[in-house]
Amino acid sequence: MKSLVAAILIVLTIGACTTGTSTSAPSQTNVGSSSFEPDSSGSFGSSSPGPSTSGPSPSLNLAIPHADPALEARLPDEFEGKPLTKLSVDPISAAAGGESIGGLAKTIGDGSGNYGLAYASNPTDPTFNLIALRIPGAASTALAEGFAALLIQDTRGAEAEQVSLAGRSVTHITAPNTSLGDTWFYVKSDTLFGVQASSQDRAAALLALLP
Repeated sequence: MKSLVAAILIVLTIGACTTGTSTSAPSQTNVGSSSFEPDSSGSFGSSSPGPSTSGPSPSLNLAIPHADPALEARLPDEFEGKPLTKLSVDPISAAAGGESIGGLAKTIGDGSGNYGLAYASNPTDPTFNLIALRIPGAASTALAEGFAALLIQDTRGAEAEQVSLAGRSVTHITAPNTSLGDTWFYVKSDTLFGVQASSQDRAAALLALLP
């Protein structure tokens, strides 16, 4: 099974190669213990090697995907005074590697397999990520449990716990073998909001910006 990050990694690679924009995608993106690290197969990997030196030439004029602008709008526009890059994918735009999230959507959603996955980050500060995942028709508990299970499956040594942070009850997924840090997330109705951060204090500041 491809790792959870598959649905967004390939589009991050594309975004990084977009010319003429200040919102090129960052080199690292994590959902919990699995690193949001773009690779050529579009899979979420568990390593964090830093900025990519391979892939398409920066001269390629490829567009950053915005498959779900409404979901992107629910993520903050800036953090610590710096603007954030946003992008989003759905089952069509993530076809190169969205098998794990697509499978979850078919299992717990309305049966269509539809989902939206949005992402926000600062390309010049690859120490945090924000995500939003919407699966139409999904029950909150099923979405939280399914997402946690995928993260744990994809990351060696990862564990889950329920904690209180930034005034919220959140699921905390440890990431002992990744440099980007742990993941904290919560679910509202059929939408999951989460952050990955290098410290709990930074995670709290990011969570405070989410709906």
